[in-house]
Amino acid sequence: MPTNTFAPLFSIIIPVYNVEKYLEKCLQSILNQTFEDYELIIVNDGSIDSSGSICQLFLTKFKNSKYFYQENAGAAIARNNGLKKAIGEYIIFIDSDDYLFDNNALKDIANLIKEKNYPDVILHKETRISPNGRIFPPHFDNKIYNHSFKKEAKVLINNGFFKASPCDKIVRRELLINNNIFFPPGLKAEDMEWTANLMLSLNTFCCFPNSFYMYRHFREGSQSNTINKTVITDVYLMLSRSCSKQLSKEDIELINHFWADHYCLLLIHFNLLKNSLEKEKINDIKNLSYLLATNSTKNVSKLNKAYSLLGFNLTVIFLKLYMIVNNFLKKRKNYN
Repeated sequence: MPTNTFAPLFSIIIPVYNVEKYLEKCLQSILNQTFEDYELIIVNDGSIDSSGSICQLFLTKFKNSKYFYQENAGAAIARNNGLKKAIGEYIIFIDSDDYLFDNNALKDIANLIKEKNYPDVILHKETRISPNGRIFPPHFDNKIYNHSFKKEAKVLINNGFFKASPCDKIVRRELLINNNIFFPPGLKAEDMEWTANLMLSLNTFCCFPNSFYMYRHFREGSQSNTINKTVITDVYLMLSRSCSKQLSKEDIELINHFWADHYCLLLIHFNLLKNSLEKEKINDIKNLSYLLATNSTKNVSKLNKAYSLLGFNLTVIFLKLYMIVNNFLKKRKNYN
């Protein structure tokens, strides 16, 4: 149930950094919403283009908005600062290059929240748009979920309803604050550890049955689409840290299930790490191969079979070759 009758239902937090090309569409999509019981919190992460001016222009159009400027420190700190300023019952994170394409989205989510008796989190699926404008709608199954997150978490992960992203989750602010669930600063792909920490604190949930969030896939200049040595090193650090926590048997199973897909990412890009990590950490990565046995997703299941046949060294060589071919075909498909 709501904890503060004077607070808006939603706090919409948008970190902004050099997105002048996309920001107006993002902000306009929120302004177009038929539901108005929300506050908008914009955190300008040291933009050096016209993003700040666009924000200032739009602030006058919103009934309840807050604007903060910080020296460039990354999306994690921008989101954390926005969360600390928020007073809404639920937190909605929107990336400034994305947008809402359904004007009734907030109204329908509000109705669902009341109908489901104010769950800890509302999960939804993103629609993706490629640089050439091609739309990729998500797949929805017909499964009827109960409202106990711990009982359904594995199925949610398997069916793509619980990914490493804050933008496909609407979370009770009180749960985030009380459990100190903030984004780890100074890391790339910090969404992964934030999501892993979140799942351990969730009790109730519901799934929104339609897509309303448009995610720009393969956007030029987007850090989320850049895989490099720093990103993979940080994935390893977060995965290793998360899997070494002292947890209950039930939570260990959930954590393993969640991180299995990201362990695949480590193996795929292992060539970025092998020359810079000391032998002890390389052995640690090898020892984490037990995560593949969860068979949590189709990709994990396939890789588990390959790993069982080939072992560690041959598997990473095979994956390197596979990714070279796959990335070429994917870019050709999205840009043609």
